[in-house]
Amino acid sequence: MKTHISPRMLRIITTSLVITTLCVGLGCANVFSGIRYFFEGAQVEGPHNEMLKEKRVAVVCRSVSSEAFVNPDIPQRAARILSQQLGVKVEDIEIVNQRTVNDWVDNNMYSDFLEVGRAVDADYVLGVDIENFTIHASSSTTLYQGQAGVHYEVIDCTTGETLVSDAIPQVVYPKSAPMQASEMNSYQFGEQFLGVLCFQLGKNFYPYNPQDEFAFTPDVINR
Repeated sequence: MKTHISPRMLRIITTSLVITTLCVGLGCANVFSGIRYFFEGAQVEGPHNEMLKEKRVAVVCRSVSSEAFVNPDIPQRAARILSQQLGVKVEDIEIVNQRTVNDWVDNNMYSDFLEVGRAVDADYVLGVDIENFTIHASSSTTLYQGQAGVHYEVIDCTTGETLVSDAIPQVVYPKSAPMQASEMNSYQFGEQFLGVLCFQLGKNFYPYNPQDEFAFTPDVINR
């Protein structure tokens, strides 16, 4: 009796044999690193790549510009997006539930990020100041071009030591030219821009593909 093997199954068997042979000759770690490189591209490690690994981290954002009065929800939206990105990208990180952070911030007066981190039992607090945030180009209400600066710091909630205090360059999105506001509503564009902004900050703490910087879409940023 003749056994029929489909082309798809044949490819799977052939690929498995090739991988097995390479593992024997080169070692599995090298082979799988090569496969990952093929599918994902070269990964660049952020300058603080290991800092948040295996830590319980509270993400706290605040606005230090007049935009805070126009869009007071921007800090919480940024914290939500940044928390999601770090939760996906950083190995074994535990992110303090953003609702827990927001509830404490909304019901307490605080003077610094450390106070918030300790209140929610975090190991580290990632504090983010969002500066000069706007979604409109040159004060136009018909064109979108997000702009913002970010200063951030990581503080050890046990010792109170500031482990990192740094800023990222002014982020502009889209870079090439503004887009018509008729293409989407302001909330949707704000979510896109915040995703870009948080990616530029978050990549300091995990390996990332440099090509992702030129393809800012929600699926790329969060994959």
